[in-house]
Amino acid sequence: MNAVDWFEIPAANFERACAFYESTLAIKLNTDNYMENMQLAAFPYQHPGVGGAVIKADHLQPSASGTLVYLYTRVGRAP
Repeated sequence: MNAVDWFEIPAANFERACAFYESTLAIKLNTDNYMENMQLAAFPYQHPGVGGAVIKADHLQPSASGTLVYLYTRVGRAP
């Protein structure tokens, strides 16, 4: 199992950030507006595996400390 489970890269300009990662990594992000006031574009991944997304939300701002990394734990999960 990977130590990293999910990551979020905040973006002020969502469309520009998505275009940058799609061009740089030669991939297609999966866009979803599943929550009010939030845009999310997920990097392709196979579950179980490490996933992540470019995200634009009122409570997140791009900065030197802005990327969120979620670590895998067994807490609350079946063995």
